[in-house]
Amino acid sequence: MGRLHERAGPYDLEQLADDAQRVIDALGHPSYVLVGHSMGGKVAQMLAARKPAGLRGVVLVAPAPPAPIGVTEQVQETVSHAYDNEKAVLQSIDLMLTRGGLTPELRRQVVEDSLRGGDEARLEWPRQGLVQDVSAGVSAIEVPVLVLAGSHDKVDPPTVLADHLLPLIPTATLTVLKDTGHLSPLEVPDQVAAHIGAFVAQL
Repeated sequence: MGRLHERAGPYDLEQLADDAQRVIDALGHPSYVLVGHSMGGKVAQMLAARKPAGLRGVVLVAPAPPAPIGVTEQVQETVSHAYDNEKAVLQSIDLMLTRGGLTPELRRQVVEDSLRGGDEARLEWPRQGLVQDVSAGVSAIEVPVLVLAGSHDKVDPPTVLADHLLPLIPTATLTVLKDTGHLSPLEVPDQVAAHIGAFVAQL
């Protein structure tokens, strides 16, 4: 583990998919369901497209679509500064990431998590991952895919996912979560858990 801590990157999507596969391999489960949120949803699409052994299904929670939609340099610049400091993170929570805000405890958690990473890791997504097109491979996904979109998600709205993700993944279905923005696992964890539980039970 020591060598992992010494490595400064890379932090690209391929590396994140590779890392996720290593965790899966290390856990050694014969079958599993992959769940990814936001950027992790894009990573999950990439990993599922590789058709790894044991994969039974995929849940994409407020996922970034496989190809960038309407991402301008200005958008990249805005996202790259969204987690600069505590004030920026709190503004992001209130203006972009949630519908009803979060409890004080969860706000503190998001601030701490957002500021914990190094600059190189934090900036990899707005500069590279956000604009990377991984759509060529996702049509190869053969397992069932559940897409959970927040009703008030300003980052990856249900309409964008319906138009730009669902047509590319033949096995995907879309469910809209009520009264939530982008951070649905924190805003409406019961809804997210219930939908994942029902999806897994059907597999």
